[in-house]
Amino acid sequence: MGRTRRAMRPKRRGWMRLTSWVGLRQLVENLRGSYWFIPSVMAFGAVCLAIASIALDRTLPPDWLGDLRLIGPNGPEGARAVLTTVAGSMIGVAGVTFSITIAAVAYSASQFAPRLLTNFMRDRGNQLTLGTFVAAFLYCLVVLRAVNEAWGPGSGEAAEPFVPQIATLVALALAVAGCVVFIYYIHHIPQSIHISRVIARIGETLNDRLREFFPEALLEPTTAPPIPVDAIEVRSEVAGYIQRIDLDHLTELARRIDALIHLPHAAGEFVAVGRVIARVSARGLEEEVEALADSVRSAFALGALRTPREDVLFPATELLEIATRALSPGVNDPFTAISCIDRLGAALSEVARRGDEHGQRFDEEGTLRVVGRPLTFEVFTSEVLDRLRPYVVRDRNAALHLASALVEVAEDVRTPSRRAALRTQLLSLREEASPHLCRADADRMASRTRAALEALGPRPLALSA
Repeated sequence: MGRTRRAMRPKRRGWMRLTSWVGLRQLVENLRGSYWFIPSVMAFGAVCLAIASIALDRTLPPDWLGDLRLIGPNGPEGARAVLTTVAGSMIGVAGVTFSITIAAVAYSASQFAPRLLTNFMRDRGNQLTLGTFVAAFLYCLVVLRAVNEAWGPGSGEAAEPFVPQIATLVALALAVAGCVVFIYYIHHIPQSIHISRVIARIGETLNDRLREFFPEALLEPTTAPPIPVDAIEVRSEVAGYIQRIDLDHLTELARRIDALIHLPHAAGEFVAVGRVIARVSARGLEEEVEALADSVRSAFALGALRTPREDVLFPATELLEIATRALSPGVNDPFTAISCIDRLGAALSEVARRGDEHGQRFDEEGTLRVVGRPLTFEVFTSEVLDRLRPYVVRDRNAALHLASALVEVAEDVRTPSRRAALRTQLLSLREEASPHLCRADADRMASRTRAALEALGPRPLALSA
């Protein structure tokens, strides 16, 4: 017995060296989406470009430009004047662009939704614009330091002044590029805060995530064994929203210890300190519980914000937030809500044409190793429509448009359980909207609901107008 235990221990301890890089990947994702990272990289690149340009100038004779004085400075004073002008103008325009960005962010937060700030901070156009001006400013400062530097066998007055011709020409090119970027920025900002474009970008992000998340084929889930009462519970040591879950790491970990891992929470959910984030069904690991818990925790990335990378419901939540604010009495903008309904309807149709995500992961041998939170058409429909319906039913335009959108969704629904879920939503919409509609609009609602129910298939329900 003792030999068997000693023989198995090295095999089991091998999983202790198994580390997930989900935290590092999330850090890289956060850096790429931050407002300062790309400008910082461009600023560093500008400093390197300045050093390289100066080094190249020092390898060329001082009069290599010849008579082309129109594109090059006449001497140290001319080069210094050009560089000073470009540097001052670039940093001044950078301040203007930053002020415009802050104003646009404040406007979008007050008019659309506070959670849309992340979208504007991740906007590549804003980041590249700020980076261009800051990079040009730093480039000119570095080159300006090299102008009139002693370069020759002597020193002091006998030394020949150094005028970096190539570096100065690059500074002029950066000034021209800054003008082009500023024109683009003035065009880009109004476009970025146009509500129709904001909704379109979120809708495209939502559809992209749905295509990545939901399988194309309808597959039946594997029956998972129940969670044993003696399963090892792994609890969170920090509070925050689950931003990423490294399922590959958990699958490999479960394979090495011959276990089954249950995940009670999905990406996008909030977990408090001490909340169970995983239950591991394994035997013989009583003495290594802490090491196992640390390995499981390393597969989770928690943060203060929800992100759309793995949280497929987050873009839908953004559309819901815009729609509900638009339908509030203080705003009363049903047409913005209708645009959101169009995108949500397209998302529902996309999910209806695909299979369910059962949240199950298998190893290479086909053994079930990870059981997560399933996300089915029924769950997605409930998450979207149950939160949208209380606001839509009070507005005639939005209610009728949602009924029309569900008619198109009904044409893509195939399975009986999905038909039943959408049928329940249609009847709830009609029932809750009818008291707020006049007789003619109630007839329109009944007609559209009836059309959707007929499109659902073999069990149409008769509705009285």
